[in-house]
Amino acid sequence: AAAVALALPGPIACDALLTVHGNDVAFAARTLAAANQGAARGALLSRLYSRPKRRADAADDSSKEADDAPSAEVSDYDGSDDDDDDAPAARVVVQDQWAVPTQNMDVNLPPAKRGAVRRFYRKARAAWGSEAWTFGREGGARARPTLCPLICEPGAPNARYAVMPVDFYVDSDDGHAMMAFRWFYRKGDVPLKTLRALPRGDGFDAKELALGRGVSATPVEYVRGATTVHAAKPETGGGFFCRRDYDEAKRRLYKTNR
Repeated sequence: AAAVALALPGPIACDALLTVHGNDVAFAARTLAAANQGAARGALLSRLYSRPKRRADAADDSSKEADDAPSAEVSDYDGSDDDDDDAPAARVVVQDQWAVPTQNMDVNLPPAKRGAVRRFYRKARAAWGSEAWTFGREGGARARPTLCPLICEPGAPNARYAVMPVDFYVDSDDGHAMMAFRWFYRKGDVPLKTLRALPRGDGFDAKELALGRGVSATPVEYVRGATTVHAAKPETGGGFFCRRDYDEAKRRLYKTNR
């Protein structure tokens, strides 16, 4: 283990690689020796995403006061030692017994590479720091409260975006667990013209999320936390809720019956 640790790139080397390759962690890691690729990729992920501990907000509204944020802590790394190559890295688990056929044949996912086999899973477990969460594929908001991932993105390591998992899959050529998802949108993400078109008395609440209709995909290792999304506005305790879909192409909101 000591020999592997000595071979890992330090923070300066990691930052240089990420800058050159536009924060594409996977591509930057592949530029290193193939025998050390897994360890190097973990170091790059740690260097890019290990940041001071803070509370997660469901849609990256970091200007809000802490009381507005969900209670889930997303990292136990306090940022006190930026020279530590052992900073926490994302950990992801999918198990064979979770493998199932896809439930979303109409979802336009990026195709698997030629010769690769794609397997779908009904759930995946992600861990960051000392916390871990198990997410099930949902497809759309449910009548019950749903535990939803908070993800970051390359180039925005401190951001936290709430998403609804649609499917989990792994391609045999790289072995990375991927999550197909739909974005949640907060009031500030929706065009003002769209909000003004809502019927009188049916305004968009400050704690409300609208579920986008488009589907995107990201590595499950980008999960940095979780938040519970309710199907209706909670009577007590606050929390986020979703009662609308948002069509990104048409820029229209639709009331849904969950």
